[in-house]
Amino acid sequence: MSTRGIAETLLDYPFLFGAEIFYNTPQAGFDAVVATTDTYRVLTSRKDAGQALLKIYQYADLAKMARLSEAPSFDLRGLESILAQDVFLDQLDADQRKELLKSVATKYLVIVYDYPEKFSVDYTLWLGLKVLCHDDEQFAALVKSSEMADGFAQTGLLVGTDAEMGAFWHQAAILLAPRYAPLLADLDR
Repeated sequence: MSTRGIAETLLDYPFLFGAEIFYNTPQAGFDAVVATTDTYRVLTSRKDAGQALLKIYQYADLAKMARLSEAPSFDLRGLESILAQDVFLDQLDADQRKELLKSVATKYLVIVYDYPEKFSVDYTLWLGLKVLCHDDEQFAALVKSSEMADGFAQTGLLVGTDAEMGAFWHQAAILLAPRYAPLLADLDR
């Protein structure tokens, strides 16, 4: 079976990704439920799994998911939680991670403006944070310096006060804007 076929098989498991919500954090749920499947273990053994998952993510049609899926948020969360795993992010080169970041930003905008009632942005933000930490040492250091942001990066659970989140994202925007504005300037929604 192709690597893409294995990834799609994992994503098609019924209730697999919805079960994550019964754990304290998204990462704990992923580790307990998804990471224990044989299909996931086979996927992690494939050297091209990161690239296959990137292509699936880039072509994931949120409008179609919202229209056809009974649980579109879980469908997207499943894909994003798999991609957020270091084993797959490590398989992508810097250009591929930039493409992933661009796709994350596009999906975030589509969710916020077109489908806020169908999708949640929490896993989308988690994936974006993990990609940025992979490629930007200064941003990774900023994340490590914030208990709230570091906890989010490690667990997928965003817990903090509005003031903490506002202060972190303000610092992040100042740091990231000069480097990522050109990449994000031509986003198509």
